[in-house]
Amino acid sequence: MDARKTALAVIGGIAVIGLLIFIGINFFLINDPKPEECEVKTITITSIEEGSGYDIYFTDSTGERYYINRGLEQGLELKSLKKIGLNQEAIIHLPKFAIGVSEHIAQMVIADSLIYTEFE
Repeated sequence: MDARKTALAVIGGIAVIGLLIFIGINFFLINDPKPEECEVKTITITSIEEGSGYDIYFTDSTGERYYINRGLEQGLELKSLKKIGLNQEAIIHLPKFAIGVSEHIAQMVIADSLIYTEFE
């Protein structure tokens, strides 16, 4: 293969890799979730903790963890969440992906009170 064909092959390979990375990143982004695109679960909250990036993590009675992305930046407070949420049932909406379900909470309801939502 001459130098020109080799250069074209390398450029083509880089373009394909770039496209795959772009698709992969967008494949897992949660952008404007809709209720009908979510799995709805009822959990019992056993722990509420601050995570990295101002996230709030909720652990359920089975040990599964879910989070509200940047919840502390959005005005939610750990102290009040613990007061109303610990050892309580919560209904959460988790966005679905083509290969599974996210741990990202798009909506949370505790005792018929809307605690958090990303739905418009």
